[in-house]
Amino acid sequence: NRLLESLEKSTNGVRQFAADASHQLRTPLSVITANLQIVQDGRSNWMDAERELIGDSVEASRRMAHLLTQLLSLARSGSLGVIESLDICAAARTAAATVAMRHRTIDHPVRTRIPAIPLSFLGNYALIVEMIANVLDNALVHSGDDRVFLLVHRLANAVEVIIWDRGRGVPPSELPQLFQRH
Repeated sequence: NRLLESLEKSTNGVRQFAADASHQLRTPLSVITANLQIVQDGRSNWMDAERELIGDSVEASRRMAHLLTQLLSLARSGSLGVIESLDICAAARTAAATVAMRHRTIDHPVRTRIPAIPLSFLGNYALIVEMIANVLDNALVHSGDDRVFLLVHRLANAVEVIIWDRGRGVPPSELPQLFQRH
């Protein structure tokens, strides 16, 4: 019992640290991103190399903000094993809104067809939202097209979430490594 209590305290400590750290890092990162955008927009006669460096910095700060959001979501989700009844439609809407905020330069980056009535689903809300948002982000980044579609519907005994874009897809040879860190 003492071992389990110690493990739980340790896990809670790590989770709290991750939440605190990601929350504290978001504000300075937002300032850095905003300042880079001001610099980028403030002068029109940048040399190509300078424009590319600033653009790379803006993109890197956006990616870091996205990673911090993921870390905060994971920390807030509690344990990965927490499963509850949730509305998959609400989760999909939240994910689409989150992605729309990340891709503000695109007019209607995600087109949705989500039922107005709740569709119950067992899972971890924060992780489901983050998973859908990640797939939507990847679709927008890699499709080469600004049109990404999110469809949620009920099947006989299940709920299906479909994310569709016009990208080339993942080559079959890369599928086994798709969920490995790079």
